[in-house]
Amino acid sequence: MSKQNEFEGVDLFRFAQIVENQLADTPRTVPGAANGAWRFPGDDNLFVIGSAARHPDRGVVVFNFQGEVVHGAPYPAVREYAPLYIGIFTSRPDVKAAFHAHTPYLMAFSTAYRPLRNIHISQPRFGQRDVLPVTRYSPRDDGSPLLETLRDYPEIPGVLHGNHGAFVFGDTISEAATRLKFFEAAAQIELLADQLGGARPLPEDAYDDIQRAIRKSGATSHFK
Repeated sequence: MSKQNEFEGVDLFRFAQIVENQLADTPRTVPGAANGAWRFPGDDNLFVIGSAARHPDRGVVVFNFQGEVVHGAPYPAVREYAPLYIGIFTSRPDVKAAFHAHTPYLMAFSTAYRPLRNIHISQPRFGQRDVLPVTRYSPRDDGSPLLETLRDYPEIPGVLHGNHGAFVFGDTISEAATRLKFFEAAAQIELLADQLGGARPLPEDAYDDIQRAIRKSGATSHFK
């Protein structure tokens, strides 16, 4: 069962509190400046967005996909980056939650316009079949590059926003943050491997092979 289904029937105010709590917990997984958004279950036009850092004047905010504030007290930063999440959610209806953090290696890949290749055994475990592509640059109030790229890649678990960093997806904020942590490690591994002659990509069937091994072991993969 999708983790999103666990929250079906939760009212909007309670859901906003859940999102705020998960965002506040993400620094344990991914330190540094970060933000995230989570589609409100059962409504195709609302999402909750906020910063990972708790602040008395900067709580989570509910937006609709037209960029209008539905609930909460919006502050300048959240108004600025909300369009990036609107681009993600409108282009990929399957994406429930997305998380963005300023991690150095994924930011380096995005500024070099270098896709993150599928090179390490952990990446397929967290949903990566092929490369994570890089979009063109845009300011934070323009989500069109994310929308354009994600329409061309209907299954990728994340994307690099040109000259900015990564947006990684999951059924929950916590799941998306965990994924981002492992993709950041993969970016570091790839750059280190470059110094040893270059990383070799995993075989084309690695994703299916690794997912099969997970099922055979009796473990549950939350990142298909």
